[in-house]
Amino acid sequence: PRNQWNYLDTDVLQWVLENDYDPRLISAMSEVRNLVEPAIARWAAERATSSDLAQIESALNEMIANNQDREAFNEADIRYHEAVLQSVHNPVLQQLSIAISSLQRAVFERTWMGDEANMPQTLQEHKALFDAIRHQD
Repeated sequence: PRNQWNYLDTDVLQWVLENDYDPRLISAMSEVRNLVEPAIARWAAERATSSDLAQIESALNEMIANNQDREAFNEADIRYHEAVLQSVHNPVLQQLSIAISSLQRAVFERTWMGDEANMPQTLQEHKALFDAIRHQD
């Protein structure tokens, strides 16, 4: 039965997203993401090393460089979020990031809006987060 499926298992999540798309699952995973991301940002600001910061900045620069290339931008965005999560140095949260990355890929494929109106705000939000982490704010 579905209520026993482990949606944090990447194989299960990937299969569901590819074969049995359910907006309620996307909504549920987005709620989890909204719950954990503020704490992740706070811990990243407290724990990020110079190497972590370089990884986050590299992904941010890739996002900026590829803002008109849907696939390259999405992959850079995923690398950005993964780098932020890695900078927390929490192995349990790192496992959660695998599911979040799968979700992000699926959502992005269904919601990509290539119009230039949203991109500056998206990039600014990511840059602001990087700056806050870098300044331990």
